[in-house]
Amino acid sequence: MSEWQPIETAPKDGSEILAFARGNRDFYGVAQWAEAQAAFNSVAGWFWTFAIRPTHWMPLPEPPK
Repeated sequence: MSEWQPIETAPKDGSEILAFARGNRDFYGVAQWAEAQAAFNSVAGWFWTFAIRPTHWMPLPEPPK
């Protein structure tokens, strides 16, 4: 698996990524760029808050075989 990278380098082409944000606790989630919000949003349907935005990302791992 790749190393964590700054969120500014994450793809904005609709690719799903593993995103990380730090708040009162650490948050991890599958996200993709949402042009309408100009932000990375969770694929599960929830949004990062304005106070907690992803700071790092990495590609998703390959699924099990």
